[in-house]
Amino acid sequence: MKTAAVCDTGKVRSSNQDRVFTSDVPIGPLPDLMIVADGMGGHNAGEKASEIAVEAMLAEIRGRAERPEDVGSWLADCAQEANRAVFTASVDNPAWAGMGTTLVAACVIDGWICGINIGDSRMYVIREDGAGGEQLEQISEDHSYVGELVRAGVLTKEEARHHHKKNLITRAVGQEPEVRADIIMERAEGVELILLCSDGLTDMLDDDEILRVLKLPGFDAEEMAENLVKKANDNGGHDNISVVIADLRGDEKQC
Repeated sequence: MKTAAVCDTGKVRSSNQDRVFTSDVPIGPLPDLMIVADGMGGHNAGEKASEIAVEAMLAEIRGRAERPEDVGSWLADCAQEANRAVFTASVDNPAWAGMGTTLVAACVIDGWICGINIGDSRMYVIREDGAGGEQLEQISEDHSYVGELVRAGVLTKEEARHHHKKNLITRAVGQEPEVRADIIMERAEGVELILLCSDGLTDMLDDDEILRVLKLPGFDAEEMAENLVKKANDNGGHDNISVVIADLRGDEKQC
């Protein structure tokens, strides 16, 4: 498995409040790891929130030697520690009051994609569709106002992309002393690519556009990530854009 990450300020924002991490070599008890965090808050607080969350989660992962029996639940516990770190920092520093961040993370282990999600940053997979093609599937759930409307059948995904409340988050790291992370467990069999991204990508590209970019032939993981960021900027680049890609093609042992 090969991973790559691109974190771009975009064409409108003056600062980058996103934070990414990727490793296709072991980290702590995990054989690989991918993280995207999209911070929110004024006075650079969003930048601090995403930085604190990622560093706190990495510290928890690096601090454990033995692989847990339930990787998904353990990653959720690590996200909880990240939440406490961000919340504590916001309480201790008045300039950072109310800061928060999304957090989506994953690893590929023993034939499974194990991950967690808090907020509206997303995790996708590209897999074979059984008819000689590929399909893009979102395997995380958006914790947002419009996400709830989509699940209720009130809005379509396309309508949600253009809704005036599309950036209203209903769950985030650091907003409360405790937060619940969704645990994602997906079979890696048949999966060609894993994509983690902030909404700076998905606000600028719909799923069909993302799939078209990823299906362009002859590109490795880093080039695919760069192509997605370029396309998002070409479409306006209204926000920071973070993309992490794991390429599982040709990976017989599935990590």
